[in-house]
Amino acid sequence: MPARRPREPRRDGPVERHVLPVTPVRVEHRLTPKGRDLEPVLDAIVAWPHARIPLPGPDPAP
Repeated sequence: MPARRPREPRRDGPVERHVLPVTPVRVEHRLTPKGRDLEPVLDAIVAWPHARIPLPGPDPAP
């Protein structure tokens, strides 16, 4: 069973949810200042495998 996501992010959390009154309804999510503070952490998480897991390269010539 898939995890259920809350429709409304927590107040004062890292993400703001904005419902735009257009047809069809459009929802945008934006980072709050608190969410932007997580950027160095997320950058480190993304950089970790790039530094430690080699990308597959072309097969060596026989």
